[in-house]
Amino acid sequence: MLSCVSALSADSSLMRFNVDHLPQQTLMELFIADINDPSRVMSGREVNENDACTWIDVECDQGIVVKILWQFKFNRCSGRVDFRKLPRKLRFLSIFHNQLEGTIALDALPHGLIVLQLGENNFNGSLHLRDLPDDIEQASFFENKLSGSLDFTHLPTTLKDLQLYQNTFTGSVDISCLPDGLQFLHIQGNQLTGRLDLTRLPQHMLHLDASSNHFSGRVELENLPITMQRLALNDNYFYGEFDLRGLPLDMTGTINLERNTLEGSVRFNKHLRVKILLEGNNLNVY
Repeated sequence: MLSCVSALSADSSLMRFNVDHLPQQTLMELFIADINDPSRVMSGREVNENDACTWIDVECDQGIVVKILWQFKFNRCSGRVDFRKLPRKLRFLSIFHNQLEGTIALDALPHGLIVLQLGENNFNGSLHLRDLPDDIEQASFFENKLSGSLDFTHLPTTLKDLQLYQNTFTGSVDISCLPDGLQFLHIQGNQLTGRLDLTRLPQHMLHLDASSNHFSGRVELENLPITMQRLALNDNYFYGEFDLRGLPLDMTGTINLERNTLEGSVRFNKHLRVKILLEGNNLNVY
């Protein structure tokens, strides 16, 4: 690696430099400087370690790094990556299913990033989702060690897919003003609490999985998007009666309400096409 990489990594007084002024090659080397076995992407017959565009599963456009696809590359070795040292023209970053550690600085990501896949690692700390890049379409953070609260009130308007499941996020969430284009939101397997407002979801939403949390309150299904294919609310603490007669008759897919504390009577239209799962409650279905 370039000698300047070691110098920059060792001298904390230099950590305030403006990354926009660093060469792309230096940024790439800094990005993986703390991974225990960087040779997994920097060695091979066609690889020149001094030219990041030749590194394994790195794609360039006219000499500019635009895509990094390093899933499963570091799943047998640990280490950290510094998100502040990513090439500034990067559009696609996929490093899921590794053993990478550290925090995720969303405010330091390249502004033009479209896809961010960080699932199945050991990242920790909180996520400031309002700092996601303005053009982001897909962001996945599932199966890490992330914690803290989740703020969905200032998500980028371009976001279509957000995966946050199997972490330890806590607190209540506001899903009443999600981006209009959001189709997939997966927050299952956390420790989220409070009510869940289902009355103002995006009109073209396909999947909402909020199962295996600590949500409570009444379930309001009257204004679900007709496009909804999967609504998973099972394994929570929702309670009370609810009415399924307001669901659109041509809605398909599945609504899972199993293993809550729902009770009383449930009324529904026999012509409904959507599958309703209700086991593990104390309900009378009419």
